Amino acid sequence: MRYGYRKDPADKNHWLVDDEAAAVVRRIYQLAIDCHGPYEIARILEADKVECPAYYNATHNTCMKRSNTDMSKPYTWNGVMVSNILKRPEYYSLRSKRKETHDLTVELNARIDAYEKWKKYRKHYQAWEKLPEAKRTAFERSHEYELRQYRQAAAALRRWQADGEKIDHKGWKAALDYLNKEQFMLDYQLQEMKEKVRRMEIVKRELIQENKRTRSDRYVR
Repeated sequence: MRYGYRKDPADKNHWLVDDEAAAVVRRIYQLAIDCHGPYEIARILEADKVECPAYYNATHNTCMKRSNTDMSKPYTWNGVMVSNILKRPEYYSLRSKRKETHDLTVELNARIDAYEKWKKYRKHYQAWEKLPEAKRTAFERSHEYELRQYRQAAAALRRWQADGEKIDHKGWKAALDYLNKEQFMLDYQLQEMKEKVRRMEIVKRELIQENKRTRSDRYVR
């Protein structure tokens, strides 16, 4: 579980955005983009009396409560906390959405494939049905693959119908086209997010080096 999210009460494997904490996460990202380092961001949040993740989780229903949380320090932030937040939330949100899109795409492809096989091999099954019993065995041996494909596809379609689904090949194709476009955009956004995190890591390293040089100068004096 990440700061900025909470578990869905209806589905323990699904995360919901925690709007109040997410607003803090967005602010941290914006401060980092504006070239503030993790420790400087921590000082800004403390000065503005923003509740730190441990205190926030202890006082809100986020499923991340800890028994050892120091309740006397609600606004204590540090650079490590900020660095950890900068590495994760939006990226994980996009990844979660992409997985949902991928899973839906797999399901739609399975339905489209089953329908197309059912339609393609139906003539073989209909020909087999019209044959007298004596000739069916020979026909089945020579068309084993086609009949097996038809039966498997027909069984899958019947199962989905029994679950209350409508057999809608055209609708499935339209939905798949939309999901493919959405997945393309999510892939692009994920790549963009990775690049943003990479740039922030560079800024963080430069700030650390600058702080080290500043400390050295103090000792020289």
